[in-house]
Amino acid sequence: MISKRVILLMAFAAPLAALEPLEPPAASSAPVRAIDLFWSEAGRRTGLPAESLDRWAVRGFGRTELLILAAVARRSPQTLDALVAARERGASLRALLRALAEKEGLTYNPLFRDAMRQRQDIENAVAASSPPVSGARVK
Repeated sequence: MISKRVILLMAFAAPLAALEPLEPPAASSAPVRAIDLFWSEAGRRTGLPAESLDRWAVRGFGRTELLILAAVARRSPQTLDALVAARERGASLRALLRALAEKEGLTYNPLFRDAMRQRQDIENAVAASSPPVSGARVK
């Protein structure tokens, strides 16, 4: 005598066997990571590639620091890549600006204040455009 379980298994086994096996997704050479919303907005506002800003942030550069370097790059003949490379070699922001101050008239304090203001504006814009997170505190 055949049990009800066996009959059910036989009834569902044939349609399941006809299905194609699931293939694992193709392995990519590099993991895909979404760009931080802050750097997307910063890239839009500064005209710099958001991918580069995000990559440098992942490598340890802070938001204000990158915005200061971006401002320096806009006001001087130095590129942002060259300034980031100098910072990675250990040059301080003040040392970089001292070297450029004589040629370009750049000083640290106004650049820092502008970068802090821009950072806050970007953070506010990102917060306003992001959906609220469940369980998050509202100020």
